[in-house]
Amino acid sequence: MADAPPPRLLAIDDEPTMCQIFSRALRAIAHVTTASTVAEAEALLGRETFDAIICDVNMPAGGGPAVRAHIQRLQPALLDRTLYVTGGVTTDDKIAFVESIRDRLLEKPFTMIELQAAVRALTHRPSA
Repeated sequence: MADAPPPRLLAIDDEPTMCQIFSRALRAIAHVTTASTVAEAEALLGRETFDAIICDVNMPAGGGPAVRAHIQRLQPALLDRTLYVTGGVTTDDKIAFVESIRDRLLEKPFTMIELQAAVRALTHRPSA
């Protein structure tokens, strides 16, 4: 039996360094596509299929909450396969958002092992 192809992962973060970290840390377990803006992520979600998503909570143009609303409209099955990352939130709306997705939140700083484990859990792939 042939090995299954790696899961397709969309990583969304407005910090280029974080996009590089996601790509490098996860390349052994997933095919990673990155987006650096909410608009770029929405465009990718409109034309491509992903198995899971990692999204920063704090980004311009709405960040995690805006991306979640877009997923809800276009691909609601991805809601349970979306992991959010944050280094902390300060506004009431972001605090409420983080509380609503606490079971799918990875707080910065995180280790590469924690990141890989979280992605494996999202995609239901056992570790190698």
